[in-house]
Amino acid sequence: MPRLKRSKFMFNHRSKHPALVYDDLGKEYGYISITHSKKTHNVKNIELKENFNREDKLKSYILPYPKKDKKKVFTNEKTKMVIGSKNRRIIEKVKKRPYK
Repeated sequence: MPRLKRSKFMFNHRSKHPALVYDDLGKEYGYISITHSKKTHNVKNIELKENFNREDKLKSYILPYPKKDKKKVFTNEKTKMVIGSKNRRIIEKVKKRPYK
């Protein structure tokens, strides 16, 4: 399956975190998980220059590797999230890495 034409923000009910979904893998989505934590499972997360959610004043992080999960665990995100121009290079670097 091809990559999505536009990335979209969705909520992952398995991880209980928002995710940036960018790849359609048939029955799964390829995504980058978003969090407020500096570390996830003893792995240092990548700090973003600006938060995806403009209303949220906390620092935002993404996992340093993309993941994949079944489509049925995702639902559309209600908040207004956008990828700022300062974060685009960071996001593209993570997208190029292999899935975990």
